[in-house]
Amino acid sequence: MVLWSNIDTIVDGRLFLGSLPAAESIYSLEQHRITHVLSVCTESIPQRPYIFHMQVPVEDDERANLLGWFPSTCQFIENAMQSGGVVLVHSLHGISRAAAVVAAYLMFKKGFNSYGAQYAVHGCRPYVKPNDGFKDQLRTFESFLFTEANCDPIQQGHTCPRRSMK
Repeated sequence: MVLWSNIDTIVDGRLFLGSLPAAESIYSLEQHRITHVLSVCTESIPQRPYIFHMQVPVEDDERANLLGWFPSTCQFIENAMQSGGVVLVHSLHGISRAAAVVAAYLMFKKGFNSYGAQYAVHGCRPYVKPNDGFKDQLRTFESFLFTEANCDPIQQGHTCPRRSMK
């Protein structure tokens, strides 16, 4: 039997990755001071008047298009964090879909390549495992980001300095 946490911190107690039960738990939301919830699943969660919510209705299927959601999910997370908010990104178990979205955000914000972003997420939540289709989409997103930043991820190691956090 595999046991995992319902919620794990990814960025300094401001960005969390978790499961559906974490998003449904008033205690968990209050304990971590969550102000924004990004649901990457088709299951709905109770709406809370004091929490901003974004739903990405994508199945955990290798053929599902998560790539098309990366720009808006990255912007949702970035806007929340810039306004002092605390974000929970979740999927049913917080293993594949939500992990891929968090990895995309780390690529966008910190300049990680797809491998480095997945490695960073795995370091915070060791049982994450985006499906192969989502991994391919992260590599496509990497190509877009590094082309946009005029940065060669191979020469720069795992990060692109033009997108690094301050």
